[in-house]
Amino acid sequence: MRTAWIWLLLGGAVAAADDLDEALAALRTAARADYGARVQAVLDLKPEAAEVARRLEKGPKVTTTLEAGWHSLEAEDEQGERRPFQLYVPAAAVGKTEPLPLLIYLHGGVSRPEYVEAEGRVGELWVESADEASFAVASPLGRADCTWWSEAGVRHIRAVIREMKRRMAVDDDAIVGTGFSDGGSGCFHLAMFAPDPFAAFLPMNGFPAVSASASGKQIYLRNMQRTPQFVAMTQDDQLYPATRVMPHLDPAMRAGASIRLVSYESGGHRPVYFADQRTAFVRFITDTPRDPHPQEIHWWCAEPCRVAWIEILELGAVAGDAEALPDLNPLRTPGRVRLGFNVDRAHEGPGVLVANVLEDTTAKRIGLLAGDLVVQLDETTIGALPDLIAALGRKRYGEPVQVVVRRGETDVTLTGRIPPFETVPWYVRKDPTARFSLRAEGNRIEITSRHVRRFRLHLAPGLFEAGPVEVRVNGRRVEAVLEAVSLPALLRDYAALADSGRLFTRVLQVSLPPLG
Repeated sequence: MRTAWIWLLLGGAVAAADDLDEALAALRTAARADYGARVQAVLDLKPEAAEVARRLEKGPKVTTTLEAGWHSLEAEDEQGERRPFQLYVPAAAVGKTEPLPLLIYLHGGVSRPEYVEAEGRVGELWVESADEASFAVASPLGRADCTWWSEAGVRHIRAVIREMKRRMAVDDDAIVGTGFSDGGSGCFHLAMFAPDPFAAFLPMNGFPAVSASASGKQIYLRNMQRTPQFVAMTQDDQLYPATRVMPHLDPAMRAGASIRLVSYESGGHRPVYFADQRTAFVRFITDTPRDPHPQEIHWWCAEPCRVAWIEILELGAVAGDAEALPDLNPLRTPGRVRLGFNVDRAHEGPGVLVANVLEDTTAKRIGLLAGDLVVQLDETTIGALPDLIAALGRKRYGEPVQVVVRRGETDVTLTGRIPPFETVPWYVRKDPTARFSLRAEGNRIEITSRHVRRFRLHLAPGLFEAGPVEVRVNGRRVEAVLEAVSLPALLRDYAALADSGRLFTRVLQVSLPPLG
């Protein structure tokens, strides 16, 4: 009789464990509208917080139920905005629970007024590799109100990653960002401004400084040391030749960034290297895992931000601030003349269709408008975009310019002058810069900071040994308030990110006295 009772108890324990596993898997696969209900379903089981954290760290089992091939889907971001993305599922993933790497492909021409509509077109370059190496390819679709360096674009990318984790078994530590042209520039932006939750980036024919002017954010080359990169480019690229890109990558590498380079002598603004480098690219994608809890982090910013397990809450000078380090900010050099408008790449000609005109540019000053069709620049007839690129390549700073546009049924001649070249830094610096370097060893955290008044450290289970955690800032021990994260908060955070590497059970709060 006693033996039967013991078996009954064991059977109940197994059933309870199964119920918890199912509830946590349902939380990972929940739609945004169902997060609250799924969190409550876990709480109703009355589990121990430590056991929930252990299982979430291990990762709930998710089965890939999507069919192999292309899918057109939508992802909803935290502000409720729904935007489209395309997904390629390799046949090896169907019906499996083994987590796969995820490649996020950012397309070029992101400033077009509407989304790309051709199903299967975006990210198609990677299909053969995805089948061979068994990784999924998700391609967020961007447009003028959702560029990769805008807040909306970053939200959309993260929403796509969260949606993928609903629908597939995704390896949280094997998410890699890649893209061509604007997509490559978007990868640089994410690396320097919003690297989580990526393990690595593979920018192709992009330019690091694109987002510095387009986003209005203060971007820092030193932040490239946070995430490994494999950068591909061509030396004769009409937009971003290697000689123009390297002055940005060289100082970042000297500061500690892990950047692998491949540069082809010819090929123009095309990924001509892809076939040759495909095996190396795939190996980089599958063999560059994320360290979710790095013991050393260096970050620069000009506004409150969060990266890995540090969160900077308030900026400002404090007593005992560390000395400033030299800013990595190369000066602009005279490159190809630009008028200052984005092209609608869906228009195949004749002429070049203006998608939108940038502020404080020659295009704006001469009266160019969105919707204008550029048909002539000086004496050159513009049949397509290469004609415009070639004509601008012959222009010099300070010269007069004449542009003929077709506006409705009328040809309009616009005249003006390209301003003289001004030597200024590429990266805007309007606000004071915060510098934050962290090193953790044992139960001690050593921080070197400048212009940071208040910050929070999110501690993962097992990140530190049992006992108090000592925090030192600029050589002085500071008071750190340790708080436990409640089980409901832990579950809500997991619902939002579905990331086993960003699971935090304790928080250290630190406030430093302002200067004066």
